[in-house]
Amino acid sequence: MSTSQVDKRPRVAIIGAGIAGCSLAYELSKYPCEVTLIDAKEIGSGASSVPVALLNPHRGRTGRASELDKAGLASMWALKNELEDLGFDSGLHQTGVLRIASSARQAKLWKKSEGVRWLEPPEIPSEYHAPFGSFLVEQGGYAEPRKLLTALVTVAKQRGLRVLEQHHVEKINKRQETGEFEVFPFLLSPFSFPLVILCPGSSKTFTANLGLEYHAGDVVGLEADVQLPYPIAGAIYGASHEGIVYMGGNHRDEDDNDEYHLQQLQKSSSWFIPALKNAKRISSWSEVRAKQENNEPLVKMLEPNLYFFGALGGRGFLCAYYLAKMFAENFFDGKTKNPLSFEGEG
Repeated sequence: MSTSQVDKRPRVAIIGAGIAGCSLAYELSKYPCEVTLIDAKEIGSGASSVPVALLNPHRGRTGRASELDKAGLASMWALKNELEDLGFDSGLHQTGVLRIASSARQAKLWKKSEGVRWLEPPEIPSEYHAPFGSFLVEQGGYAEPRKLLTALVTVAKQRGLRVLEQHHVEKINKRQETGEFEVFPFLLSPFSFPLVILCPGSSKTFTANLGLEYHAGDVVGLEADVQLPYPIAGAIYGASHEGIVYMGGNHRDEDDNDEYHLQQLQKSSSWFIPALKNAKRISSWSEVRAKQENNEPLVKMLEPNLYFFGALGGRGFLCAYYLAKMFAENFFDGKTKNPLSFEGEG
């Protein structure tokens, strides 16, 4: 789609300021359009407020990396360089990521994995319990979400981005006489935009007919006498940052008891990192993520000039920026394949 289909300098509303919305705001701010980023709370709330986010494309039981996830990882390191060239701390750390096998059967499967380096137990740093071995994703790492989102929005604001926080959008109506969308924040007069992109995260306001699933995730911050040489990935994941070990996991139903799962998360974490067994929990985080049944992100035109961009599940910080870049390039330049028909691998 080209700009001529909307306006020579279209006004764009992005509803939702998590990693998806902030990535879109940053990329679209490079183009001739007026972008407004609107959020019911503040920049980086909801699932994007996670303390640390792993950047690891080798997911799932097989440990294989999809083309989408590999492209997403490469785009994050390009973004790191781009932001740092502009003088900003990107919050992105290319440290490598360790994936620890939990059984001999899993180790046998993972030894055949491409794009990673297999480590036998004696080669693995002593901080980890890895009797079956592990593989090292040398190009992997982790993100500090708040630093990253702050950098994205700050640069976009320098290019003209308008940010409206604490503006809960209740509904969106299309004006038939103009074709524009009226965006109605709570108790405020509506704003009018020719183009609207919905990035609602786990909000269900605009997702009733999309068939999404909702699952909660947890992170505990543990004070322990251990510094992890590498973040670890898997059903249990974690990283050391500024003296705290953050461990996450528990893709549970959103209505389950938080405290029970936080306790189980710390217990499970201590299998991989024994020093965490009696560690003091100093913080906790629990939020809900939206996903499709096939675990693929959803970037979809709902009707002309109204898009949905989300259902990223636990892959938001790995894939959102790449998809946002594809979306912007396709919309304004037509240089990339249509992101609406992008097919990744599970």
